[in-house]
Amino acid sequence: MCLTKRMALDAGVPLILLPQKLGPFRDPRCKQEATEIMRRATAVWVRDAQSYDYLQHQLGRDFDPSRHRLGMDVAVSLPEKQPIHLPDSVMRWVAGDRDFPLAGLNVSGLLCNEAEQSRSTFGLADSHVDQVTELARALLTYDKDVRLLLVPHVHKPVAEAESDLRATRELVQRLGHLAEGRVQVIEGQPDAMELKWILARLDWFAGARMHATIGAFSSGVPTLGLGYTDKAQGVFDECGIGSEVADLRRLDVRSLADRTVASFANRCVAKTELAGRLDGIRQRASREMDDIAQQIGN
Repeated sequence: MCLTKRMALDAGVPLILLPQKLGPFRDPRCKQEATEIMRRATAVWVRDAQSYDYLQHQLGRDFDPSRHRLGMDVAVSLPEKQPIHLPDSVMRWVAGDRDFPLAGLNVSGLLCNEAEQSRSTFGLADSHVDQVTELARALLTYDKDVRLLLVPHVHKPVAEAESDLRATRELVQRLGHLAEGRVQVIEGQPDAMELKWILARLDWFAGARMHATIGAFSSGVPTLGLGYTDKAQGVFDECGIGSEVADLRRLDVRSLADRTVASFANRCVAKTELAGRLDGIRQRASREMDDIAQQIGN
């Protein structure tokens, strides 16, 4: 991660770091190297208040508010594009004239495929396999009419631990008869804009992959972020929807299921509240993209 930054800086190429979270750094050497890169960069953008405070503290007298900025994740401004190849069964579900509520769920391969290791690494309250399974069961049990569209976000070969598709297919198997006729999986590899088009047509969404949740809420879809680090909370806070994060480190299986059902049940109110914020979110994101483009141009 650092090598490409050092190569640019050593070659005299201006380095602009786009909005991201800084840290946490457990190794003092990593912290020192990251701070030196940020100090030499032409501009540094962060996407949450905690990272902005950290940037100010680490740079000290070198902090310059014209170069060191707090912004929104660039995915907020991502346009959507209708996928060319979606099965007819999925197209019928995402159609505007459907007569049932359509929920979406991202199942993270990072958290599921090596569940015990991930639980230990991130300090999850329960195995995420159990968390996401009970979450899905709770939704399908709460509303007998709801359909659940499973949306993989990170496309890796199914043999790899990061594969969302592998984790998603295994969830369907665990749901058994409860999934019959009520659960579908987005197969293939839609690109980011195609995924956003799909997400924009849901009635509600939940997921641990942060950019999937950004794609949903920036499209006006009520969204529950499943946070396994502090980064989701920071991004949601910056968009004024920080209450819509369920912390997987604090909520056990039952508590997460209850939190999910409550979020889904409140989706109409949440949609109205989100609609009131959306213009401001998009306008701010657009201004920040213009500022980034100007920095690049300079």
